[in-house]
Amino acid sequence: MQILLSILSLFLFICLSVLGGTLMGKTVSRFLPEGTGRLRKVIPYFLFAITLTMPTWIGDANPLFLLLPFLMTFLFCYGGTALSRLVTGMVFFEVLIAWNMMVDSSKEWVGGEASSNHYLSCLLKLAMWFVIFLLVHRMISPERPIQLSKRLWALAGVLSAAPLFAELAFSIWDFQPYDMESL
Repeated sequence: MQILLSILSLFLFICLSVLGGTLMGKTVSRFLPEGTGRLRKVIPYFLFAITLTMPTWIGDANPLFLLLPFLMTFLFCYGGTALSRLVTGMVFFEVLIAWNMMVDSSKEWVGGEASSNHYLSCLLKLAMWFVIFLLVHRMISPERPIQLSKRLWALAGVLSAAPLFAELAFSIWDFQPYDMESL
């Protein structure tokens, strides 16, 4: 019976991962053209699936390790200008990591264990991406992809730097109250 539950649990985890990776990949494809070649098409879906289902808490170093692979995946696996790929990768990274941190850290705020009910966390993350997927697919037509000038892409990159630094700060320095006497 335990083996059957383990197999069922693994199957559920794989289904959540594949569905989440697909939703994210199809959402990104409304912003950037997919790359050519099988490997360039598969790598982003794999990265999205792993990132979506990976636990990420406030104070967790995982986002630091994910930023470079995330940006490299956008650079090498999608079309468009290098600037548009980097900015889009940064924005999607920020949304994904911020939501992951909120969902996974919320268990600590309500007094639960950080590792409790990983499947519920995955479902909440998946639900958020489903909403984003629906909104993006409603607003952006595949026949008319987003086309911004180089200056607007640069502006979007500058504006997205602040949330990126905030997320990395939460990853590096944790979320701890400061003792004013020790300052």
